[in-house]
Amino acid sequence: MSKLSGKTFIVARHEFLKTIKRKEFLFMTFAFTLLLAGIAIIPSLLASTTLAEDQRIGYIDMTGSFDIPESSTSEGFSVGPLGAKPSTIEFVKYEKNSEAREALQSGQISSYLIVPANFLETGVIELYMKKRKTPESLGQGYKRQLQP
Repeated sequence: MSKLSGKTFIVARHEFLKTIKRKEFLFMTFAFTLLLAGIAIIPSLLASTTLAEDQRIGYIDMTGSFDIPESSTSEGFSVGPLGAKPSTIEFVKYEKNSEAREALQSGQISSYLIVPANFLETGVIELYMKKRKTPESLGQGYKRQLQP
C-alpha cells in the first residue's frame, strides 16, 4: 500500500465514522425505516376491520351468452381478520329491468347488472346499486365469473 492510499483510507474511515455518529444520520436512518414500515402495515390493519358480507346480485343477460352460477364463494387469499368466513355472492336472474329495479329498491338485492345485447362489441356492462361504493369482493367476483 502506498502512502497516498493509506492516507486516503484514514480520511475515508474518519469521515465514515463521523457521519454515522451524527444524530441526524441516526434519526433519519431509523425514523425513515419506521415510517416505511408504518405505511406498509397500517392499510392492512385498517382493511382487517371490515368483515366480508354476503350479497345478492341481480343480473339481466340480454346476450344469453353468459353462464353465471347461482352463487359464488370467495376463495384464496383475502385481507381480513383470521377465522373470518368467506363471503358469498348469490346471483339472481331477471328478465326485465323493471323487475330488477323493484328488487333493488325493496332491498331484496344489493345491486344488479345489465349485460346489453351489444356487449361483445362494446364490452360495457351497466351496474346499478343503492350505495355509491362498490364492495371490494363484488368487483373480484365479477371478473372471475363473467366469462362468455
